[in-house]
Amino acid sequence: MVHMLTAKQTTVYSSKNENITINRNQNSSSKSSLIEKQGKLFSPEEHLLLTIPKWFALYTKSRHEKFVEKRLTEKGIESFTPTVLLRKKWSDRIKLIEQPLFKSYCFAKFPLKDKTKIVSEPGVVHIVHFKNEYVSVEDEVIDSLKILAKNKIQIEPHPYLKIGKRVRLKTGPLRGVEGYIMEKRNKNTTIVLSIEAINSSVSCVVDIDDVTEA
Repeated sequence: MVHMLTAKQTTVYSSKNENITINRNQNSSSKSSLIEKQGKLFSPEEHLLLTIPKWFALYTKSRHEKFVEKRLTEKGIESFTPTVLLRKKWSDRIKLIEQPLFKSYCFAKFPLKDKTKIVSEPGVVHIVHFKNEYVSVEDEVIDSLKILAKNKIQIEPHPYLKIGKRVRLKTGPLRGVEGYIMEKRNKNTTIVLSIEAINSSVSCVVDIDDVTEA
């Protein structure tokens, strides 16, 4: 529902969960434009950022990562839970078990204006944030994780790393993956992919000839 108030050139957008008010002060020489949302004022540029879909990390209930991914996907929300195959040994056999790479985390792409809808989904505990600031995950990081998952490359958890020489794989099945060089061994090198939002990293071994500076 949209109400147009011509006297003060104020537009109020009403929805189920929130009211957004755009105020244009015609008496001001600067003709400043502010947006009021849930008691806070934003510039049009700041408000625009709330409408741009970005990747965010969702903290889920234990063993609900794939459940959350399925629910969001069914509602048209792009989501992704990177998994890894682990060998589990029983007394009579060895079986490969698929498990989330980051326990209790699922990634989803949405604008922050939809955060209430996201956290209301069953299995979602909260959107990862620090000091009331939501931290988005770079597209390049999600793309790299998807490439690793698609090619079923052996991935290992790694202590969080945010330093070193940033590189990109230019050829081979992992083309496009970006990360940090950890160590070199003859023709192989270990690269580390870091996800700042959840302070986690993973590593894999690649051919040094496939690596170039990012």
